[in-house]
Amino acid sequence: GVTFSRHFTCIAGVFDVKGEEGQQVRYRGQFIPGDSKSGGGGAPGEHSWPQNPQYGIEVDQITTVAATVSCLDYRWQLLPGAAYDAQIGFVVMALTGTKIRSTKFHPLKMKGQSIAYQVAPAMTGLCTLQPGRYAIVPSTIVADQRLKFTLEISTSKPVNLESENDNLPDADDLEESDDEELGTYDDPGILMAPPEKMDPENDGKELEALSYQANDLAGFIKTLQSDVKALETKAEKLAAKLG
Repeated sequence: GVTFSRHFTCIAGVFDVKGEEGQQVRYRGQFIPGDSKSGGGGAPGEHSWPQNPQYGIEVDQITTVAATVSCLDYRWQLLPGAAYDAQIGFVVMALTGTKIRSTKFHPLKMKGQSIAYQVAPAMTGLCTLQPGRYAIVPSTIVADQRLKFTLEISTSKPVNLESENDNLPDADDLEESDDEELGTYDDPGILMAPPEKMDPENDGKELEALSYQANDLAGFIKTLQSDVKALETKAEKLAAKLG
């Protein structure tokens, strides 16, 4: 469908960023509300946002960074009328001093973000980073459920991945934040798609379409098997004549 094609194109574009000198890394984690290391802290700007998992990256030269955060899409398992509001996305935050985590969100320190926060199997984003230290912070909008996620990072130049081997820094071991000097803000600058609404009239149509596709595929395989059998018969006859 259109949604799948759009996200597949985005994901494919992410991996085109990596040049011969670049790097790729994949992390697997969970949003766990209340956990100090792999927490589910909600959207940027929320007080609990720093509890989200954070992945450090140190850049020595101007580098293009592409990232994709993806979650298991279980909408097909939901009962009719059940809500699905796991809007996912990420931001790229500049780090100051020797801090290993972003201790407070501020839009002036945001150097990149996903296309939007949206109910989708995957969200991607692309940004160009100047030399410095950064944290890539995936999150959901509503921190009310445990959710497994995968974060893939691709860079055009070599970088130092400070969270390598999933050695995430603990949110309890934070330095005093100096973000207060940046002042207050009214808009966090985050792009959010409106929550998706379940349409009872469309309930089951996805499975119905999948069933049609499976039948078409089965018919194609049957035709292909018949063609292969016919070719084998011709080959046997030709071999007999030559023999």
